Amino acid sequence: MKVTSVEDIREAIRCLREGVSIRDTSETLGLARNTVRRYERRARELGWLDPVCALPDTATVAEGLKDLIAGPVSTASRLAPFEEQIKTWRKAGMNIREIARRINEELRVACSYRPVWRFVTTLEKQAPEVFIRIETEPGEEAQVDFGSAGWMWDPEEKRLRKATFFCMTLSWSRHMFVRFVFDQSVPTWLALHVAAFEYFEGVPQRVRPDNLKSAVIKASFVDPLIQRSYRELAEHYGFLVSPCRVEMPRHKGKVESGVAYVKGTFLPGRAYASPACNVTHANVDALAWVEQQAGQRDHGTTHEPPLVRFERERPRLKALPEEAFEPAVWIDLKLGNDCHVVFEGSFYSAPFTYAEQYLSARVSARRVELYAGYIRIATHARAHAPGDRKTEPSHLPPEPVKAMQAFASTRERAAEIGPGVARVVQLLLDTRGVDRRKAAAHVVGLAQQHGTRALEWACQKADELDDPSPQTVRNMLKLLASDPSLNAPPAAPQPRPIFARDMADLLPLTVRS
Repeated sequence: MKVTSVEDIREAIRCLREGVSIRDTSETLGLARNTVRRYERRARELGWLDPVCALPDTATVAEGLKDLIAGPVSTASRLAPFEEQIKTWRKAGMNIREIARRINEELRVACSYRPVWRFVTTLEKQAPEVFIRIETEPGEEAQVDFGSAGWMWDPEEKRLRKATFFCMTLSWSRHMFVRFVFDQSVPTWLALHVAAFEYFEGVPQRVRPDNLKSAVIKASFVDPLIQRSYRELAEHYGFLVSPCRVEMPRHKGKVESGVAYVKGTFLPGRAYASPACNVTHANVDALAWVEQQAGQRDHGTTHEPPLVRFERERPRLKALPEEAFEPAVWIDLKLGNDCHVVFEGSFYSAPFTYAEQYLSARVSARRVELYAGYIRIATHARAHAPGDRKTEPSHLPPEPVKAMQAFASTRERAAEIGPGVARVVQLLLDTRGVDRRKAAAHVVGLAQQHGTRALEWACQKADELDDPSPQTVRNMLKLLASDPSLNAPPAAPQPRPIFARDMADLLPLTVRS
């Protein structure tokens, strides 16, 4: 049972008081006859049909007939025990027809669709949300948010991309900072805050962001988990991060209004979709628009131009820190068995004792810092290209380090023996596709058995034969040993030892005399 309004019910009672029949009342007001009969019975019980008594007002009618207006009592009483289950089904996205089916089949309550529909719609009638507008003090708060800006030309990538704009609004003055970007990543998010603070020439006490991932890892009204890089930014500039409640856009209504104002006033009629008029021009125009139009208008709430109020708010902002903030992102990286993590194709070492563990990497434009928990275990300069390796020898296991040092000394030892040996070693180490470091070390080691002069001759011959392999060098040494007539070149001169004192001063007096 459902009527259009309480006024209709009151009018039905007035008609009945004046002797109008139930049929005529039904036709006049468009109500079912049985409905009018129910109203007539209740009105008679309450004495409202007595012409001597005054016709009740609307509030009295609504109170006296509230059970009839809300729907049949029998249906409500049958479904009331299952109210929480019905609410759960609705939250899961279930429609009313499916709920009616489950009530009949699963809950075994005989009920048609219409009573279920009335019960559900009654449950879901919500009173309007009432709230108190909270005004902040000058310099107390800024609100931040993103808005969609459509397609704009990216001069760096030389193509059209979907753009968004960042808006920071000072809550007291309503002065805005607007900048167009192509992503909402953590580095971009941090850089936008820095740019806004520099534009305002100060920092508010509190910044209220939405719960986007660049700011908040875990949304919570009581204890939100703030993104680590954003927390570092807040600590550097000395502001508090105060995220708004989830699905409560009115908690940042000032910036929401600012975003809507940009969409409705700045963007219409402007296009930045060509190389000649791109996102860079959009950002220049946006700041000019803020200064010349948005900041000069009489704001609908404050009834003052935002820039006029900003002049009074500016002294209340915190001063900018003397040291510039170096934006950095945090990322979890696994340390491989080679004692290196990989970031953007470059390799950074960490102590081998942490192999196969996940480390926290703090990455800035200049350096990469690796942390195990809260302990910093490695710091490297940022690599400039994919494939670059930043290796600290102390991070590697002792035995492999020794082997690497031995391989590194192979070239030096070969150069000391002679140019022929150096040439063969160079050719071996430069061989593509095969690791020939052991072969090069083997060639250099032949000097211990055959002498440096013989090895230099053998390497020269192997180079002439265009076959600088260890086997060819050994064959040449065998040939030299079997034919003494072959002349081996003299060995490379060895550097003389350098002493801090004259040799004569080191001899005994008896020898000097």
